[in-house]
Amino acid sequence: MSGTIRSDGRVAIVTGSGRGLGRDPSVVINSTTAETAQKTVDDITNASGKAIKGEPHNILVNSVAPVGLTFGTEAHVHDATRAVMDKYMSPGRVELTEAWLASKDNKVTGDAFAAVGKFVTRIFLAETKGSAG
Repeated sequence: MSGTIRSDGRVAIVTGSGRGLGRDPSVVINSTTAETAQKTVDDITNASGKAIKGEPHNILVNSVAPVGLTFGTEAHVHDATRAVMDKYMSPGRVELTEAWLASKDNKVTGDAFAAVGKFVTRIFLAETKGSAG
């Protein structure tokens, strides 16, 4: 895919958004505290976006397991790890995955994706034939 990723008229439900990810033009904010959710609402509103409650129709459901250096993770990693994460795992790279999932180009639903820096992988559960012992 090339070109601009568009999400006009689309809605993304973002959970855990109070930690800096998922600031897309139209989102439903869901966080563990009203304070962190309000910060995201304020960021969106200040960027001429809108914070809405969502619509029950035509919403695809996917999840993103992000790994990135945010203000919530900085205090919990060693200096050497922080330096690598700062260089290769910025939240902005994770947001590209989120932007694509919220775009009109996305037709995927019911999937989970790991977004680690610039690397994106599909997460799935599989069962092998196994052994009866």
